[in-house]
Amino acid sequence: MEIFVFYCVIYILTFYSFGNSFDSIFVNASRNYVSVYLLFFIFMYYVSNYKENTINILPSVLFFLLSVFAIGRTGILVSRVLVLLTLMWNTRNSTYFKKLINLIIIIIIVIIIVFIQSDFYKVVFSRFFETSNLTLGGRLTIWKEFYEKLFDSILNFLLGPKLDQIPLAVYFDFNLHNSFLNLYSRYGFIIFVIVLMLMVNSLLSMLKRKEILLLIISLIFIMRASTDLLFSYYYGDVLMYFLVLYSLNKTNKYTSNSNLIKGKIYGV
Repeated sequence: MEIFVFYCVIYILTFYSFGNSFDSIFVNASRNYVSVYLLFFIFMYYVSNYKENTINILPSVLFFLLSVFAIGRTGILVSRVLVLLTLMWNTRNSTYFKKLINLIIIIIIVIIIVFIQSDFYKVVFSRFFETSNLTLGGRLTIWKEFYEKLFDSILNFLLGPKLDQIPLAVYFDFNLHNSFLNLYSRYGFIIFVIVLMLMVNSLLSMLKRKEILLLIISLIFIMRASTDLLFSYYYGDVLMYFLVLYSLNKTNKYTSNSNLIKGKIYGV
């Protein structure tokens, strides 16, 4: 898994170094999905390498830097939160904290040098503070149309409004830019509530078992899924299943070798 994660990072950097745009790195997907795919792999990396005391911060840092270069606003926000949370967790160990100081200083210096010597920072911040969420194609506008159709009839409320009834969703290739709304649209109210309840139960189980690292990673995934299509007939479905089924794991502690990861659930 470690090799695969860093292969993906190297691939993206190589692609960009040849003068290609991040908008053309994926077929039928925008630059926003650079951070989405990285989040998939980092989520699986952290879950499969779960340890009790520390968590490797390097994937989080790479996630943040590549999100900045891809200029995906949500990716920048989520990856920054992930870096800060992993730092906060790891600094509980004073020895690890001392080792991190030099790495953090180096990263800050590199970022400052890159920003000072180019106009790249202007592009980043101008895009980050755009008010595109209130224009055609903005997420808030799409969600507003979804809710209008949702309460348009009892049938739409129970079964979920069809995407072809939502003009902006059709315009953007049936992408609601929200995995939870997409889940509602496909499976209706009952399945949506069941999945949501199981996810919340899983998060509460992590908190109860004091598995803070898993809780952090899961919350980051949920944050990102709230602003783009990550699961329900997409690559992130496997991560959704992990969050849905986690609460069914009856063992006291989760480990990277647990039966949950191997596909076996105790107590079912």
